[in-house]
Amino acid sequence: MFWKTAEQARAYDQWAAQPQGMFALQQERRLLQNMLAPWPRRKQKLLDIGCGTGFFLDFFWEGGFDVTGIDI
Repeated sequence: MFWKTAEQARAYDQWAAQPQGMFALQQERRLLQNMLAPWPRRKQKLLDIGCGTGFFLDFFWEGGFDVTGIDI
C-alpha cells in the first residue's frame, strides 16, 4: 500500500493488528494461494514493488518463489 503520510501508515498498521484487519489479510492470502496454485513456482522470480513490511513476500517465498521486495 502507498501511504502519503506516516500517520496513514500507522493507521494501517493499527488496523492490520485488529481482528478485522487480520481476517482481511488472511482472505487476501487465501485468494492469492488459489490464484497461484496452478503456476509452476520453483526457481521463478517475483518482484513485489511496494511490499511494505513484507507480509506477502513471506507468503510467496513459502510458496517457492525467489522473491525480492522494494518499498520506500
